[in-house]
Amino acid sequence: MMKRNVLTLILLALSAATAQAANVVIVTSVADVTTDSWYTPLNSFFDFGGADTLSFGSFTDHTLTGTQDTLEAADLIVFTRNSNSGSYVNTGEVAYWNSLDAALIMSSNLLVRDSRFGWVLGDIGAASATGSETSLTTAGAAYLGLGAADDYDLFTNGPASMAPANTNGDGVVSGTMVSGNGQSVIHWNAGDAAANGDVFGGERLFFGTDKSFALSATGATAIDNVLRTMIPATAIIPESGSYALLAGLLALCAVAMKRRES
Repeated sequence: MMKRNVLTLILLALSAATAQAANVVIVTSVADVTTDSWYTPLNSFFDFGGADTLSFGSFTDHTLTGTQDTLEAADLIVFTRNSNSGSYVNTGEVAYWNSLDAALIMSSNLLVRDSRFGWVLGDIGAASATGSETSLTTAGAAYLGLGAADDYDLFTNGPASMAPANTNGDGVVSGTMVSGNGQSVIHWNAGDAAANGDVFGGERLFFGTDKSFALSATGATAIDNVLRTMIPATAIIPESGSYALLAGLLALCAVAMKRRES
């Protein structure tokens, strides 16, 4: 019994002294990142200001040392609709962004076009947030953790899409707009090719949103499920202040074992 109790205390100490840590980058042109609509769902999932690190900005010049350091250390990059699509057309920008190993969620239907990042060959589509606005395929519903193929209400307002006849390279169309049939959810795995032929260094997801949007409860659940898939338990680090707790619990274990022996 004593050995079992000691083992339990040790496991408790180890679990208390570790936490998931993720480096998240929000690409946005707004000065206050908390005003970007993507901040709310991301902040509810991650521990910004605690174990997780948040960086934000436009990052329009990948040749800058600081920009490269931030982007290449990221576990997740979210490109919001509040980014200027015309700012990423300089030589080498597209190839650099597409080659990054970090998982990347793109919500701008302007940036995924062939004239920008080249994920999709075609133009933007129509979108409406009325009712159950997003029709998910079997694979799409499974990826978003929502069950079976069906029409889902993911947005209170602000969805966006690409035109239905577009070509997506190796991308799998997982969701379309019920109204207008625009492609609103498209998924690529690491190593898949975009429509322009670029091979992605990491997982990519087009989840179309407007500049200002709000997710429904179902949509928030879907994004949480996507984040759990995109950000596995890759970084386990001790939290500050946890070393003292670990030392205290281990000391308690030592005292208990000493008393047992005497």
